[in-house]
Amino acid sequence: MSEKSFWKSIPEVLKYVAGILGGIAAIIFALQQLGFFNSKDKIEPRIVSFEATRERVNIGETTKLIWVVENAKSITINDQAVGLKGNLLKEPKSTTKYILIASNSKGSSTTQTRTVEVVTPPPPIPKPPKIDRFDVSKDTIDKGESVTLRWHVTGAKEVHLNDRKVAVSGNEKVTPKKTSDFKLWASNNDGSASDEVTVTVLELASPPSAVTEPESLPLLPGVSISFKNKQIEIFKDRARFGLVPFRENTTRKYGVGEVVGNQLKIILAPDYSEVIIPEQSDPTAVKNGMIEVRKGKLWGIFDRTGRKVTTISYDHISPFYDGFAVVTRKGKEGIININGKTIVPADYDQVGQNSDERPAFVNDMAPVGRDGKFGFVNKAGKLVVPLILDYSTNFGQWGNPNTARAKSNGKWVTCDKSGNCKSD
Repeated sequence: MSEKSFWKSIPEVLKYVAGILGGIAAIIFALQQLGFFNSKDKIEPRIVSFEATRERVNIGETTKLIWVVENAKSITINDQAVGLKGNLLKEPKSTTKYILIASNSKGSSTTQTRTVEVVTPPPPIPKPPKIDRFDVSKDTIDKGESVTLRWHVTGAKEVHLNDRKVAVSGNEKVTPKKTSDFKLWASNNDGSASDEVTVTVLELASPPSAVTEPESLPLLPGVSISFKNKQIEIFKDRARFGLVPFRENTTRKYGVGEVVGNQLKIILAPDYSEVIIPEQSDPTAVKNGMIEVRKGKLWGIFDRTGRKVTTISYDHISPFYDGFAVVTRKGKEGIININGKTIVPADYDQVGQNSDERPAFVNDMAPVGRDGKFGFVNKAGKLVVPLILDYSTNFGQWGNPNTARAKSNGKWVTCDKSGNCKSD
């Protein structure tokens, strides 16, 4: 081929090449349209995260589904179409599985499941009313005296005092003519509560009276004689401090008289279930001639003149020591003085050492206990050492009258009368 012919053939060759390249380009374009060269569809879909904010809910409560997905063309949660990322608030009626499916156009897919448990909440706890306080200013009185009832109730819809509607909080003065029960009853939609107090009304004791002829009573031990047309029996063998008990044989009630020469002067009329003239080591108690009397199950104290020292309201009264006695009321212990004044209220499980012959105070201090914890009170009734001790001894029991040994949190401590307790 001559040089001239070669150059004439070049355009034809270029046209041929151009035709081939154009065909190739058309084929590539067609394949692209069919997705053969879509790089995104060659990557598998990926669930980056799929969470439920609460996987356990009560009926009526909600949870939030939160997700992030990559490389997916179609995303559904329980057949609901969603985007690549987002959140849905759900209120399932029962335990439900939430299935997230992410797929591409090639049919590749991946799934994740989150289960939300639906539970039935427990019924609300009933809240019946609470009687915070119901007490009486005095639980034993003489006939004609008045007392004040005091109460406070929380959470009540209605409150009744002896079947009479009253406010949820208040006080009321009453003058019972005889021993009476007072009941407080409170209610609401969740229930009720009640409490009761008893006021014991005592008949006034007969005043002391001297016996004059012909009603003089010769002291014949254990012999029934006539007194004011009633047969009484004198118990001379039980006499102490010039006082002697006697019993009226018809009613079987007891009284106390004072020996005057060979005659008996009536101190307490025979109105009591039992009378005791206890042994006393306390000189003042001996001088005053303390008489313990019982009506029903309760005890009180009179002196040798017939004066009432305490109300008849105690379960038990110990002998006096140094002007003080341990008393028990409704199972709780306290301390009174020789004049019947309450020094330590009867609200402790134990006062002093656990013995009926115990003195109330030793070296001016008394151990007291409640609910397994102990402390100390002084003669003024002040709780000097609070109820923080596991075990206590009397002041002076270890030699020093101004200190007591005790245990606190398993360790021995020494307490003084100012209330300071130091570890050994």
